[in-house]
Amino acid sequence: MPTRELAKQVADSIKSYAAHFNGAIKTVAVFGGVSVNTQMLALRGGTDILVATPGRLLDLISSNAIKLDLVNTLVLDEADRMLSLGFTEELSALLALLPKKKQTLLFSATFPEQVQSLTQTLLNNPIEIQVQSRDASTLVQRVFTVNKGEKTALLAHLINQHQWRQTLIFVNAKNSCEHLGGKLAKRGIAAEVFHGDKGQGARNRVLDAFKAGEIDVLIATDIAARGIDIEKLPVVINFDLPRSPRITCIASVEVVVRVK
Repeated sequence: MPTRELAKQVADSIKSYAAHFNGAIKTVAVFGGVSVNTQMLALRGGTDILVATPGRLLDLISSNAIKLDLVNTLVLDEADRMLSLGFTEELSALLALLPKKKQTLLFSATFPEQVQSLTQTLLNNPIEIQVQSRDASTLVQRVFTVNKGEKTALLAHLINQHQWRQTLIFVNAKNSCEHLGGKLAKRGIAAEVFHGDKGQGARNRVLDAFKAGEIDVLIATDIAARGIDIEKLPVVINFDLPRSPRITCIASVEVVVRVK
């Protein structure tokens, strides 16, 4: 998994699916930003399913908390995202520790050259399955072309005019989150920020509050692009044009603010 939030989300989903399974299925999620000791304790006696981010998994291996020699199924989720975030070396190190005989499944929202190369290295005569996205017939997409200096004013106007709540705004850098949050605050709009410099505890609290509808506006970097799963999210705004297409939950309104 490329992000902590996605690892936790997937592990939680697996646990809910297996709740009534005939026989206990132990699932453990490991990721950075929290105590490694707690995760080492959770791994005592092994686990049936391990959901991990590459860096923390390598840390646990180096501490002899887990070995990968008995793995029979490898799942690489969000492969394109992991490669774009620079996990290539970590993935190579992990793959070298896995048994040659195993089943490998690779999931990717996009299929750039890096992912194609990875599939050729990992997979042997793979079966390719393409899944269509959910029905987006109710999705309204709008593009606003505006001078750069007027972007924030337009954004604030739209939020106030339409009384948007539970609005997710994407920007392209961590400092842009704080900068935009401060500008919106001056216009009377309270917004929380979500990016990699936030501690894991703070990130969890903000994300949980946003999902519960307790936060009206959340400003986030790409770290949240594939780590947030909220059904019928009302509004998603690309305040900065995305570097690559994002796969997010279906929203009733998606807005792109484009600079002239």
